[in-house]
Amino acid sequence: AACGGLCLVTGNWAYKVATVSFLQMVKETHIVVVYILTIAFGLEQPKFHNAAILLFVAASATLAVSAQAELSVRGLLLQLIAGLFGSLQIVLTNVMLAKSGKGRIDP
Repeated sequence: AACGGLCLVTGNWAYKVATVSFLQMVKETHIVVVYILTIAFGLEQPKFHNAAILLFVAASATLAVSAQAELSVRGLLLQLIAGLFGSLQIVLTNVMLAKSGKGRIDP
């Protein structure tokens, strides 16, 4: 619940200081955070194919953001924090479901 709340607060705060288009492009990289956390928590095994795809997505999102005319460092940091907490919420939910024997939620 804390991760969800912190994701919501920092994500909404980011919208106050940065443009919607900029933040949407930044959100594209959050799947990389989810993948790294699933590996760190032992839910996934690292696979080269998955890493290559995620690297391509992250590089594409970075290229899109780098051309943004109104770069907001504060908005970027807030959105990255929101993404971290949102990703952590997904992974911790998967950990709890895996331990209870009810399966997983694939992000």
